[in-house]
Amino acid sequence: MPKAFRRAIAVFLYFFTHRPLRGCLMLASMVVAGLLEGIGIAALLPVLNSITGGAGGGSSAIARWVTEALTWVGLPETLGVLLLLVFLLISAKALVLIYAARQIGYTAASVTMNLRLELLRNLMRARWSFFVRQRMGSISASMTSEPTRAAATYVQVSRALTGVLQIGVYLLLSLAISVEVSLAALVVGVASSIMLHRFVITTGKAGRRQTLLTKSLLSRLSDSLLAMKSIKVMAREPQFSEILMRDIKAMRKAQYLQLVARESLIQYREPITTAALALGLYAILTYSSLDLESLLIMAFLFLRIVARVGTLQNNFQSIAGTLPAYWFLRSVMSTAKNAEEPLFGSETPEFRESIKLDRVTFGFDKNNPVLSEATINIPKGTFVAIIGPSGSGKTTAADLVTGLLRPGGGQVLLDGKPLQEHDLHAWRRMVGYVPQDTLLLHDSILTNVTLQDGEISRDMAQRALEDAGAWPFVSALPQGIDTTVGERGSRLSGGQRQRIAIARALVRNPKLLILDEATTALDPDTEAQICRALARLRGQITILAISHQPAIQQAADIVYLLENGKINAESDRRSSVPATPLQIGGSEG
Repeated sequence: MPKAFRRAIAVFLYFFTHRPLRGCLMLASMVVAGLLEGIGIAALLPVLNSITGGAGGGSSAIARWVTEALTWVGLPETLGVLLLLVFLLISAKALVLIYAARQIGYTAASVTMNLRLELLRNLMRARWSFFVRQRMGSISASMTSEPTRAAATYVQVSRALTGVLQIGVYLLLSLAISVEVSLAALVVGVASSIMLHRFVITTGKAGRRQTLLTKSLLSRLSDSLLAMKSIKVMAREPQFSEILMRDIKAMRKAQYLQLVARESLIQYREPITTAALALGLYAILTYSSLDLESLLIMAFLFLRIVARVGTLQNNFQSIAGTLPAYWFLRSVMSTAKNAEEPLFGSETPEFRESIKLDRVTFGFDKNNPVLSEATINIPKGTFVAIIGPSGSGKTTAADLVTGLLRPGGGQVLLDGKPLQEHDLHAWRRMVGYVPQDTLLLHDSILTNVTLQDGEISRDMAQRALEDAGAWPFVSALPQGIDTTVGERGSRLSGGQRQRIAIARALVRNPKLLILDEATTALDPDTEAQICRALARLRGQITILAISHQPAIQQAADIVYLLENGKINAESDRRSSVPATPLQIGGSEG
């Protein structure tokens, strides 16, 4: 069995088993529709016999069966009754297939939603290192376009099953009339499919190419949009446009190949079918002794069988184009699931005393440690700053404190106990985090502070804005806290955006506030205002600031100088003498 066929069946079974009742209803509807169509076609024989007046010289077994059935139900065998019967049967078949299509559509939409939800759950549970290694375009494609294309695979497989059932009905009817003609029709259909199979292969290759290009384009596009201000300021639009155009042009080529292959399959099949029909009719008229009405029905069935085999191949061509999307999606989901983050122990964290890195060593690879036996103590209620040159391990230290990273040596201690003994999710709910690159939603200030958390009231949001020193400018805006900030906060200044980000971190009353280079891009006056706002929080919450800015260093109670992964100096302003000499504001590299 070809690999693509096995994979298509696997996709169908995945969707089917997630909605088994609707799947069974769909299959039952297809069987009923096939039987109705078969009976309708069989009813055409006595119709033709009535029209020709038996000029064909006889009557087939199927015609006799229909006549006996009409007699059994008490209906006269008149032309009007027969035509009405054919109409009702074909109409009933159409209604049943519409019902089956509804089951297919509901299953496809529901399971597509479940795929997205499963992917979302896996992403939310994945450790931070998973996101560091992934291209955002891959995740974006997995959440947006690829589930829809995977659902299209299920729809096409379902249509293929309908086609198989119809071919089976046609073969049974034709076999009852003429075995030879039936086999000839089947051979012609299969032979034409083999001749045109290369177009299916072309579509499959183009589909795989399109999946890869979609991932690449979304990654490049998201990167470009994030950097759009820099791109426009430096007039680099042509260069970035050229990068995106390469993927767009490649996608055009893949789409072109798919469309050409699909149309070629349709157009090449028509002359093949016509030639086969002509030869078949010639052979029947020359060598067969069928009566006229049976001959006409056989010609009709011959065309239907060949056409359905062709439609079946069209289905497989569509499956070949969409199938890579499902397996790409499953790959991302599997990778995310395998990267699931263990949430440590069950002990409820309290943060009564301190969070401490105790002789911690960490490296993303064994040969290049980022931290080497670093000890950093963050007592409750203090303002601690970690300074140092870029690449010295400052942000890594903060990620170890939050449990995003795990030490290779040493321990992270919360109130004297290893962090792995605590419920990590509960610990993170006690942490407020403000990154250097502030992400604001194109929504109101209120929404950006609360992130639509139903547990956070409007008053809580206002208090957080007051604590962050943001309420004076927010209250002065025309719509106040309901003012829309623009795309990524473009209607606000850098300092205003940063203060809203701080309010977001403060709104749940965290016990630990982490600022990761949060004031680096601000002017000195704005930075000083934010530092004064933070200083007012001293004693209420614990603050850990990653920075090399003088204002942060001056506001802090304890300052650690981190160089080459080691603590080279420590200053504790709570005592009159530094623990280790440290020149605040000096050169950090």
